[in-house]
Amino acid sequence: MPNATYRGTAVDDLLISASARTIDGVNGILGQAGPDAFRSGTDLPYHGVMEFDSADLADLEASGQLEDLVPLGALLADLERFAEADAVYRQALSAYDEVSPFPLAWVCFQLGMLWGELVPVPDADVAGRWYQRAIAYVPGYVKARVHLAEIYASQGGTVHAESLLRPALSSRDPEVQWRLADVLSAQARFDEAERQLDAARFGLPTLGLTAGARTVSVAADGSITSLTLNGHVLIDVCAALS
Repeated sequence: MPNATYRGTAVDDLLISASARTIDGVNGILGQAGPDAFRSGTDLPYHGVMEFDSADLADLEASGQLEDLVPLGALLADLERFAEADAVYRQALSAYDEVSPFPLAWVCFQLGMLWGELVPVPDADVAGRWYQRAIAYVPGYVKARVHLAEIYASQGGTVHAESLLRPALSSRDPEVQWRLADVLSAQARFDEAERQLDAARFGLPTLGLTAGARTVSVAADGSITSLTLNGHVLIDVCAALS
């Protein structure tokens, strides 16, 4: 895809600008989005806008409910209001008073993503602590294990990274196998790494799984089920229970 420039900013794919403004008040249109700049000679956009109704954002915060606060935190992160997003996610943790650990793990994962990937200067240590909390709530939280393993591997902790990824192999998530292959390669265990790459490419069973392991899959793709709370998809997780 050809590079482009939008108002002095280089764009190698797609740049999206997010903002909050008055649209139609509470309980109407939460947000709207669309492209507004296209590459010359094609219909491929290089810039788009996302606009959120400021009244609806205020209403979500006022509800004080986790299922409203977490989407609000994500919207604030999209608006690059990172400190506010962090505060809202923490408010969601404090507000939750139910028994299930899944929503708490979901919030912790969002905080890990916020500090590990979304803020201008990522803080791997803070992100890692949130991923650890997510895993403490739901030990089989595959995405949290993958992200925490990436942090460990980037800091030279390939043994810890491998220990996180091995139990997640039963999810059959190719990302687990790709990341484990990277970790094994870093340990010069190239034959094992190649087997994981083959499994990721062709969907073959991987080695080292506990016989008879039972899996509980909770996600939002077509191959597994989804966990929802009041209509919101909460978590993408596969818990391996031995």
